[in-house]
Amino acid sequence: MNTESSLKYVSQFTKNNTKTNITVATVPQCFDLAPNSNVNQEVPIFNWKLCNHTKQFAHCTTFKIENKKECFTKHGLHLNGFGKEVICKQLAAIIKGIFQYTEDMPIFMNWDTEQIENKDMERNNYRC
Repeated sequence: MNTESSLKYVSQFTKNNTKTNITVATVPQCFDLAPNSNVNQEVPIFNWKLCNHTKQFAHCTTFKIENKKECFTKHGLHLNGFGKEVICKQLAAIIKGIFQYTEDMPIFMNWDTEQIENKDMERNNYRC
């Protein structure tokens, strides 16, 4: 599966589930491969496209998986306990933010007295 088809599936999923909060995780680098491998060169491009795509939807949030070697096992393929703990804390913060009540402040606008006076004058001119 390539980048474009993956983004297409994510796009379809987010469009079909507009009444659900969606959290998308970025793709971590593969530490079991060489840094200059094709897969590792494609990962930052895909993550950038994924983040830009999810910004379009208010019900969709993205969190970045840490690309630190300390978060992965020795062979670099799986997350270790510390890496899983980091991801759990990030997810907990996102979920807490979703359920946190925020009160929107109204926007107060000043009356434009000149416009009101002009409208009053127009009304007075048209009266018989």
